[in-house]
Amino acid sequence: MATMNKPPRGNKNWYQPLTDNWTKIETNLIDQSILTTKGDLIVASGASTASRLGVGTDGQVLAADSTQTTGAKWATNSTYSAATYLTNFIYDRRYFSQAGLLPGTKYYETAADTAPSVDWDNTGVVSTTTGSYRRWEAVAATQLLGWDLGGLKQRILLILSGYQMCQGDRLLFMTTTKPGTGDLTGNGYAGGMNSVLSASGLYKVTSGVLTNLGPTNNVGYFPVPHGVAMLFDNGNVRYFYRIGNFEWVEGTFKNDGTYTTVRYCGVRLNSGGALYLGPVSIYYDT
Repeated sequence: MATMNKPPRGNKNWYQPLTDNWTKIETNLIDQSILTTKGDLIVASGASTASRLGVGTDGQVLAADSTQTTGAKWATNSTYSAATYLTNFIYDRRYFSQAGLLPGTKYYETAADTAPSVDWDNTGVVSTTTGSYRRWEAVAATQLLGWDLGGLKQRILLILSGYQMCQGDRLLFMTTTKPGTGDLTGNGYAGGMNSVLSASGLYKVTSGVLTNLGPTNNVGYFPVPHGVAMLFDNGNVRYFYRIGNFEWVEGTFKNDGTYTTVRYCGVRLNSGGALYLGPVSIYYDT
């Protein structure tokens, strides 16, 4: 801001102060004629140096760029495709990839703006869809739903985004045998909340019987949709969760090693209640 020269009290010679002030005003005023087009901006091309930045085109955004004379430019606004949005923000596969936890083959991934589908469902209830969510109504007894990867796999990553339990216990599971009705069968592993055995934990499944391997992190009856994931890796298993779009939190690694291949993965519904399920992502290695 220009500093004006005020004559001292009693000074009868105002000529020089007025001349100095007028010179400062002329020096610091910006000539409006440099703005030629609606939307033009005045930016600094250097210290105490005003320059015109011409208006950009519709949809462009202002971006800093030290290579430009004015230090700024208009740039095309970067937008995410539906696939990129799912990858980076919904499933956040970057976390699993950077941690070396992402298997190499994709089995299933829910398309953008659609509700997930399952390969099999023995709940005996009709599911309903709302936007990108699918809801299974309350079931009377232990029931299961899930996916068949077509053969035994040594490594499976199951990511459930927008997962919300309404009531009852919920376990993610990976087993060798598809249950016909009722509870789990075959051998494998499970993780999540099971109030009968533990507040939350990872479990070994032997002929359908759950054995607690130890506690793990868990989001219980949380009223906001969140993400849960389970990784099976040659008999080693871990559980993950994520609130909103925050980073995934890794559960305790359980190095059991009893069962080294599984085929089926899904969700075990116990103690009644409904289930809201958002986008699903499943990867595996043979």
